[in-house]
Amino acid sequence: WTNADRRPAEIAIDGNPVDYGTDSRFGYVRRSFDATEVAGKDVTIKRYGYNPAWGAAYVNYEAPITDVRRNDSRDISISKALFRYDSEGKLKSVADNEIRVGDKLQVRLTLKATRDMNYVAITDQRPAAFEPVDKVPTYDWRDGIFMLRETRDAQTNIFVTGLPKGTFVIAYDVYVNNAGQFASGIATAQCLYAPQHVAHSAGTTVTTK
Repeated sequence: WTNADRRPAEIAIDGNPVDYGTDSRFGYVRRSFDATEVAGKDVTIKRYGYNPAWGAAYVNYEAPITDVRRNDSRDISISKALFRYDSEGKLKSVADNEIRVGDKLQVRLTLKATRDMNYVAITDQRPAAFEPVDKVPTYDWRDGIFMLRETRDAQTNIFVTGLPKGTFVIAYDVYVNNAGQFASGIATAQCLYAPQHVAHSAGTTVTTK
């Protein structure tokens, strides 16, 4: 399988061969193209041999966070909502224009899976005005799932070893420390060993007073 003398795969764009180089040990290669080079063109791949192989073609682009729309896959979906603690410590749904500096909020992620999954990674991008309550990695048990929550400068990462079929609510607390209008970021959930199972929430803005 790792024989350096084997015949490499032939990749072409509109019939023009692509020189992509070879990795004699693992066979992994990667080529990047500007969108204008491949837009509307056919990519063909011809490989030789019977050993296992896999590949992917994908597009990266930049867009304002508010242009991002919610996207669910067939097997997993995620949504995000904000709740505020009142003076008695009870949670209430909060509108965008009701958030004030000093408020303590709960960021609530609702995760739905239509099948059992292992090693699900969740990334929730936070607005710049939100300061997380937990500063260090924290283990948590909620709704029957065990998870590790990790706080980063601009996002909160959550790792779930085993996610059974069902609907689950994952939450963490933040304080509002600045006034203004901020991009709320998106929440993304993806099965690490089956990356085609991925979903993300919609991008919005948060206004604080």
